[in-house]
Amino acid sequence: MRVRLDAVDRGEKLVVRFALGGHSVSATWRGVEPPEVGHSYDVELNVPSELAWGTGLRPVSEQGDADTLGGVVEDVDGEVVTLRVGGTPLLLDVTGDPPLGVLGMGVSLSTDVEVYPTGI
Repeated sequence: MRVRLDAVDRGEKLVVRFALGGHSVSATWRGVEPPEVGHSYDVELNVPSELAWGTGLRPVSEQGDADTLGGVVEDVDGEVVTLRVGGTPLLLDVTGDPPLGVLGMGVSLSTDVEVYPTGI
């Protein structure tokens, strides 16, 4: 997916900020070359933490932080959840039982996100 960087924090970790699916997202940059504010990059998203329904992944109505990655649940196949984020599918491994009626539901991730530039 293509993102345009709104901010770059060169602190202890290299953290970038970009808009995606109506959300402002902060993510750890995992590229070799340092990114530049205002530039667009093709990236892949990664969620390095274990996710569980109700803790790391919850319905938008329960979202407490507007600074999280959000999307719409398109499919659940066992512990694999397909989340549509900004027009792009994101596959997530999620433990636990999903809430009833989860398909089509807006959800948010309350965990760290990493971005890997593809070089495309």
